[in-house]
Amino acid sequence: MKILDEKTLNMAKTEYLIINAFLMLLKRYSFEEVTVTQICQNANLARVTFYRKFASKEDVLRLYMRGLVDEYFSKIRSTEVLTLESLARSYFTSWKEKSGLIELLSSNKISNILLDEFTRIEPYLEELNIKYTILSKFELTDTEKYYFHAHNVAGLWRLIFLWANRGYRESVDEMTSIYLKTIAIVS
Repeated sequence: MKILDEKTLNMAKTEYLIINAFLMLLKRYSFEEVTVTQICQNANLARVTFYRKFASKEDVLRLYMRGLVDEYFSKIRSTEVLTLESLARSYFTSWKEKSGLIELLSSNKISNILLDEFTRIEPYLEELNIKYTILSKFELTDTEKYYFHAHNVAGLWRLIFLWANRGYRESVDEMTSIYLKTIAIVS
């Protein structure tokens, strides 16, 4: 089960070593059991090096999640025709490829860290001019758009974990269809 690939994430070697050590420890121990000392020992780094880069274990995961979000949107930027369907398909494909990570987050009850990072995607959506594509037939105030965006992000986040809990029984195409139908119901 591959979780971390240094080549795809744009990060410093020290950050990579810390994140990798932490993820490897999470395979064997619960989130609460893993200590900064263990992370440093497994990364072959001093504790002071850890604290130069991170304030906590949660910050390690947040940086990793940020890297995954960056990686996802790099792929999206290279898509010639952006549609809601192509976005959903690439979303489910990306997260299925990271099923090991999803399982670690779920089993440790720390999936909220991923949700926190999902809420930071607004600049990407604005850059790609897709933030409110599905809302084009509605006249929404900025406040309504804000809540719609929050609802959509949380819903997509939840779908990943429900899908994982079902053992990825549904294909990427089925999950894409399910998502598009839920959006159609809402709109």
